[in-house]
Amino acid sequence: MEFTTNRKRITISAILTAVLLVLIVCNIPAFIDQDSKQFQIGWFLLTVVVAGLFGAVTAFRIRFQEEKWEKRVSILLLCCSPIITFGIVEYVNNNVNIFFDFNLANFVMNLLWYYLVYGVIYALTNRIRVTIWISNTLFWLFAIVNYAVTLFRGEPILPWDFMSVGTALSVASNYTFVMTWNVLLATCLMLLWNMVASKLTYVNRSLKANIIGKVAIVSASIVFVTVFYQESTLPKLGLSVYTWRQAQSTHDHGIVLSLAMNTQFLMVDSPEDYSVQQVEAISNQIDTRDFYQVSETSMEQKPNIIAIMNESLADFRQVGDFQTNQELMPFLTNLTENTIKGNLYMSIHGSGTCNSEFEFLTGNSMAFLPSGCRPYQQYITDDTYSLVSTLNDQGYTSLAVHPYYAAGWNRDRVYPLLGFQDFVSMEDFENPEYIREYISDKSSYDKVIDLYEQKDPDERLFLFNVTMQNHGGYLDYSNGFQNTVEILNKPEGQEFPKAEQYLTLVQESDKAFEYLVNYFSQQEEPTIILMFGDHQPTLEDEFYDFLVGPFDQRTFEEQMRSFITPFYIWANYDIPEQTVEHMSANYLSNLLLDVAGLEKTEYNQFLDGIQEQLPVFTAIGYVDNQNNYYRLEDYKNDPVYASLIDSYDMMQYNYLFDPKNRLNSVFTISDQAG
Repeated sequence: MEFTTNRKRITISAILTAVLLVLIVCNIPAFIDQDSKQFQIGWFLLTVVVAGLFGAVTAFRIRFQEEKWEKRVSILLLCCSPIITFGIVEYVNNNVNIFFDFNLANFVMNLLWYYLVYGVIYALTNRIRVTIWISNTLFWLFAIVNYAVTLFRGEPILPWDFMSVGTALSVASNYTFVMTWNVLLATCLMLLWNMVASKLTYVNRSLKANIIGKVAIVSASIVFVTVFYQESTLPKLGLSVYTWRQAQSTHDHGIVLSLAMNTQFLMVDSPEDYSVQQVEAISNQIDTRDFYQVSETSMEQKPNIIAIMNESLADFRQVGDFQTNQELMPFLTNLTENTIKGNLYMSIHGSGTCNSEFEFLTGNSMAFLPSGCRPYQQYITDDTYSLVSTLNDQGYTSLAVHPYYAAGWNRDRVYPLLGFQDFVSMEDFENPEYIREYISDKSSYDKVIDLYEQKDPDERLFLFNVTMQNHGGYLDYSNGFQNTVEILNKPEGQEFPKAEQYLTLVQESDKAFEYLVNYFSQQEEPTIILMFGDHQPTLEDEFYDFLVGPFDQRTFEEQMRSFITPFYIWANYDIPEQTVEHMSANYLSNLLLDVAGLEKTEYNQFLDGIQEQLPVFTAIGYVDNQNNYYRLEDYKNDPVYASLIDSYDMMQYNYLFDPKNRLNSVFTISDQAG
């Protein structure tokens, strides 16, 4: 083996090394431990050494005296690359002890996926160094993106995210990317390994050997994938996805394996024993009495309905005790007259707004859909029955308002399929007020008022407004925004800047809602306003630990508190006041129809029956009318409620996935009347 160099190589090496070292030095804060505040000199020096090695390798060219030795070294490096890349990917995402923390099944299954990718790329290119370059770079990019996604929303990349890249990119600029030593060291290691691979020039030129190799790689890949996706494989290995704790699942199983395990949920299988006859039998047993009728159906004039899904609106007093220098929601807290309010349990935390929309507008539950999926991207592809179509059938004009890009979560395509007759998005706002980088709640409500004032006096309006003001990330001080809320009883030495910015935003939401209510309290037309939060925000983990303790030490009931948002239904006419302690989003449209005194579909009435026994039913768990909490994954062994939940599953499957056999009369008023 011979090493050679020249002035040009040395110059290039020096420049590249200098750039890398400047990058490291400029990110020295990344090497400060956030808990101990100590500078991690060991990791810093290791990163510098790796950067130096990268420069040294860049400066030299390697020549082998015999091709057989270059072949052996090349094959060895190719075989080692998946193992090294596995470590790099996990290091980026702070899994720094994979060789000790992962059990054998986790370790081997991760590596098999890495080897599959390297093998397929080698079969396509027949070049060892090209295979290493492409594979290393792809895995490194995946690791960085996964780290950023987890940082921004508290949840790793899931298979369905690849269908909503546009939505993610549209809000990514409003988050702050935090550099860590893991990212810096992993980047240096990836560059070093790619540079080592660039020195390999060996190519297998034997046609026969290439064909045999390609056949072997493809055959092995097919066998592995087939075995992996067999229903019994993962359970036998003790591997399962934590469907509602995806970040923990990724930490325990590895990023690539966790993503692969989630792909098993891409397809929605029909429920066990599903048949049209079963669905018909269930529909024939629907109790058509009104369980929760709270308004007079004999009103001369149907009320206008304004439904507001407020981005990340949460009341953390329902999570734990804390003190602030100012009252957070004085108007909403004291809103009681002609008001129904309560706690709404959601199926998501931190992100996935469209899933909360889906549950509210359809009455369906994310509990029966793959973890992390996005129905707006995957399942709403044709005209779909919803609260919107139910109101349209009763003479309403249905509008949607969202002060952000129309294409987000495919709303511009999905809203017409749900029955909305018009959609007003950010492009339709003129000179709105911005809070940070988002249009404020008040400006959003100004648009609502403007649309109300444009309608004909005899026209009944249903307006669905999805706000944006409170969207993460919560370290954004643009447009002169300043935090006004301070948490007073923080643990010594801890700061919660994200939480304090978020709580300041909640104050603004409270003021904006007061503005909207004051306007409609002066209007003669009967009007109902519903406002609810879509999910809790992603804040500092330490803030949640401060409120209710470390996640793995909480009871299941305490864990469920991380999925509670508030809801408020107010009317500018007399309705009975009520406080609802427990309800989930899939039932909220039913309550809204009841308050408005409007007709409901048989499916709505079916959900009334479910709610009477299970007032909370989410993708996380369910709560019965005796206030007992149950994990969703255990429901099949529930002797009391399993049959009831299976009935719900069958009805929803017929609604979403069996259009040829859909019982249309169950899901629409017009078919019932016809």
